[in-house]
Amino acid sequence: MLLLTGSYTEALSPAIDARGKGMSLFDFSEESGQLTLLDQIALRNPSYPIWDKSRQMVWVAEEIMASDNPCLAGYVKQAAFSLTRQKSIPVPVSFACHIAVVGEALVLANYLSSDIGIISGIATGKERIHLIRHSGSGKDPERQEAPHPHMILPLSEQSFYVVDLGLDALCFYQQNSSGNWEQVDSMGVNLMPGSGARHMISIRAHSYLVVLAELNGVVFLLKGSGAGYVVIDRIRLHSGNKASAAAIIVDAFDKFIYVSERSTNTIYCLEIINDRICQVGAVDCQGQTPRAISIAPVGNWLLSANQDSNSITVFKRNPLSGQLQFSHSSDVYTPNSFCWLD
Repeated sequence: MLLLTGSYTEALSPAIDARGKGMSLFDFSEESGQLTLLDQIALRNPSYPIWDKSRQMVWVAEEIMASDNPCLAGYVKQAAFSLTRQKSIPVPVSFACHIAVVGEALVLANYLSSDIGIISGIATGKERIHLIRHSGSGKDPERQEAPHPHMILPLSEQSFYVVDLGLDALCFYQQNSSGNWEQVDSMGVNLMPGSGARHMISIRAHSYLVVLAELNGVVFLLKGSGAGYVVIDRIRLHSGNKASAAAIIVDAFDKFIYVSERSTNTIYCLEIINDRICQVGAVDCQGQTPRAISIAPVGNWLLSANQDSNSITVFKRNPLSGQLQFSHSSDVYTPNSFCWLD
């Protein structure tokens, strides 16, 4: 199985000591969980590469300032287990930290420029980017002085949510009959002030949204209704005064939810039981600053990208109980994300 990882390469990045080489392509053994390096691709701060199955391409944005001329790069797989760049699209945004495929478009969440970028025209080679800027601020004067779009979650080929850390909000966008994208306020959700919504997942055919808040370490459970989503439960990951929650994922059966928390270097296991979100396990990530986590497609392994210990740790996963057991660690400089290539 092929696994692609991003990394932080530049001094201006969230990493304490950014020493990444760009993207790394690994062969992942589904039997042993071992990683074998196949290729390295030079790129500045490649953040959250994604696999575009319909186009059979990898897309990744450079998480750098607009003044440094970032690009959105597109790669195709080669038979010899390497990647070749096929597209390079200039994006006039600052710190593009997440990307998603929404229908025929690509949508970027841009943390420091407080906007989202919707890229269309990819099929014809005449790419254009439409920027939509968020406005406002949040409760925390240091981290929420402005909007900070952090993640894009598609709900359909014509709609998506933006998780905005600076606004403590989930902003909903929909494509209208004219093909234009517009924000639908009635589908938006405001969360606890100062919580810092960072990432979220949709489970059970969009019946629930589960939102991870970075600044207070709270996980919110939202349930869908005809009019949108409402918060029905929440759980705080730990009782400490400082939180730095990072990633949230769910297994293939929408049963066990995993969350990485950087201030405690912990991976938590959660489960929804009778419309309540419950903690069912927690393990040390065996590294420092677990920025991203991912379950291998076979379902028996979970990987943690430990940004500040320059390591990827691999855990054996029990699909029936959700419990994790540390297996081994691989040296990888400043890893920040995972992308499985199927």
